[in-house]
Amino acid sequence: MRTRTPLTVGACMLLAIVTLGGCGQATAANESAPVPPQSTEYPIPRPTTPPPSNSPVQSELTKYAEQVQALGERPEYRSVYAGVETDISGNRLLVHSRESSTFAAAVRAVVPEQRLWLREVPLSADQLATGVTDISGDIADWKGRGIEIRSVGAQPGLGCVEIGVAQPDRDRETLVAHYQATVPVCVILGSVLIPAAS
Repeated sequence: MRTRTPLTVGACMLLAIVTLGGCGQATAANESAPVPPQSTEYPIPRPTTPPPSNSPVQSELTKYAEQVQALGERPEYRSVYAGVETDISGNRLLVHSRESSTFAAAVRAVVPEQRLWLREVPLSADQLATGVTDISGDIADWKGRGIEIRSVGAQPGLGCVEIGVAQPDRDRETLVAHYQATVPVCVILGSVLIPAAS
């Protein structure tokens, strides 16, 4: 069982997901779950939502995830760190980052090699956060053009900003073409729409 670990600069993990309207609720269980739009900060991913059972493996990986999170929050690594996940069934930690031998060495200094999978991704958490902010600011404009955006969130493992829409097959090409010059986007069927505050 793989547990995704979101992030925050000093709060809760996972890059924040922003949803349409003011009645959203934050959740760490699903990366495409909505987070309130009032939040203008999208910190780096943070550990770690525990799975139902507290196994020794989970406790060990959670400890390592917290150490990696602390590294990722350091100023010298913010430009490369993207996120961290715990893979309980594989008994390993998945660390997402841009290419950086210095960061990789720092991670290996705290996580045993047999528990570590370093994955190179194109964008850091901060870059994805900027994309989330920019796209979230366009929600009203897209609605006026007939595209209903239901959620916006960072997917560090995929290296994209995930956009949840009502009609992904129809809207995917338009959204990808619009944002491709600034940030990669993944367009999916959005979860239940949270209505905007009246």
